[in-house]
Amino acid sequence: MQLPSRHLVISTAQYMFRSLRRGSIHSKSTSARAMNSERIL
Repeated sequence: MQLPSRHLVISTAQYMFRSLRRGSIHSKSTSARAMNSERIL
């Protein structure tokens, strides 16, 4: 039960690292959209 959870955490960490490595522009656009949605709410 511990191995699957650990593997899942590692996979998620790698996915986050890849997304950050792709480019800060994409993250900035997504963060801006999140802020706009919060403002609307």
